[in-house]
Amino acid sequence: MSRNALWEKFFGDAESVRNYHFHSYEYLDDLGFMRSAREMFDGWSEGDHLIAKVGEKFVSLGCTPDTPFEDGMQLMWLPPFVGAAEENNYGCYVLHYKQLEDGISWLASPFVLPFIRLHGSDGWRCDKPSPRDRLEERIERDGLPPCWPGNLGIF
Repeated sequence: MSRNALWEKFFGDAESVRNYHFHSYEYLDDLGFMRSAREMFDGWSEGDHLIAKVGEKFVSLGCTPDTPFEDGMQLMWLPPFVGAAEENNYGCYVLHYKQLEDGISWLASPFVLPFIRLHGSDGWRCDKPSPRDRLEERIERDGLPPCWPGNLGIF
């Protein structure tokens, strides 16, 4: 499958943008892993028009671009195991634009992105990597549990 056929499969044409899912998110700061959408779409007849349509929608949603969309739009790939596209072995692609003024990231996806944090805080926390025992850290932070799981009894 040629790269242009792949873009057609994932993004449709520029008129398909009206059915995309749009999000803003604070903050996607490590942009080094995302390639320029313009470069990736090079040679695809719909590429520039699709970027322009997505940019228009971002502006209608409140984006105030500080660089032209054709220069600032990036392509983010999500692997299949994140579950953000139809079942396949390709994963899916998301268009990303970083608004430098306030750090807001704007996302456009042809597929529903099933990530709860796009819709609000979920209270999830992630402990920093540590060579210490996780149970010891939890006991230190939260105190001893009222009882051990299973039949080990109450403290």
